[in-house]
Amino acid sequence: MLVQALWLATVAVVAVTAEPATIMPSQAPPPGPPPRASVKTYRVDWYETVESPSGRRILEIRVSSVTLTRAGIEGPDYGSWHANVSLKNVAPGPIAVGRKAFGVLVYFSKREGEPYAGLPASRFRPALPRSLRPGERWGGRIDGPRPIPGAPSYVRLSFGLFTTSAFRGGEPFAWVTDHGIEIRA
Repeated sequence: MLVQALWLATVAVVAVTAEPATIMPSQAPPPGPPPRASVKTYRVDWYETVESPSGRRILEIRVSSVTLTRAGIEGPDYGSWHANVSLKNVAPGPIAVGRKAFGVLVYFSKREGEPYAGLPASRFRPALPRSLRPGERWGGRIDGPRPIPGAPSYVRLSFGLFTTSAFRGGEPFAWVTDHGIEIRA
């Protein structure tokens, strides 16, 4: 969604600086030993298109799978997340690709709102290119070292920062997927 593409400031700040938020007592699990980490792979077939304000297609994003590790709220921080994704430049000119806003955004629910945790990507395999020429595609795996916090949540992926003259005269933008994964306790 264009609104999400313009959501640059929040995505960049959350994806770069955020640690999982402190969970309020009303959201904490019942007393007792913390739950063990769990790993789940979600096979998805997400296809999203980033458009300029004028409606011109700029970038195609595909996600084929997302693997999430959940740790207990009080438990150790071990585990990770990763996603198999691809990007294709469908703009008339090159798109500069930055790493700053790639990651997972964690929300309390599917409803729109601010994420309570941002888990940045730390590894790209193969390496993320610095730019994509018109028609060029990059596909690979993005990984992050932190597990998804233990509260019930809704997860979306974020991508960027991107820059192209086809988008607001070269203004950087990020993209947060319309699709997401609901995680139940």
